[in-house]
Amino acid sequence: MLRQEIIKTSQKLKREREERAVNFFVKLFTKLKNYFKDAWSELKKVTWPSRKELISSTLTVLVVVVVFAVFLGVIDLILTALIGLYIK
Repeated sequence: MLRQEIIKTSQKLKREREERAVNFFVKLFTKLKNYFKDAWSELKKVTWPSRKELISSTLTVLVVVVVFAVFLGVIDLILTALIGLYIK
């Protein structure tokens, strides 16, 4: 009698664990589905730049990067020369 109750209890606990695991994955996939659905709807709202605007913006960024790199290079050369003079 006691053995049967223990077996029934262990089977019940096993079923509950399996149900919790299934519920966890169902909730996880539901959340993932909702996330991607919301992300897709947000992407539909985006105003994408035209080809002309994209090229213009890209060129602006490249020019600024080159100018800043040259500026930092000149500053580096000046500081290197000054430190070299100071050390001698």
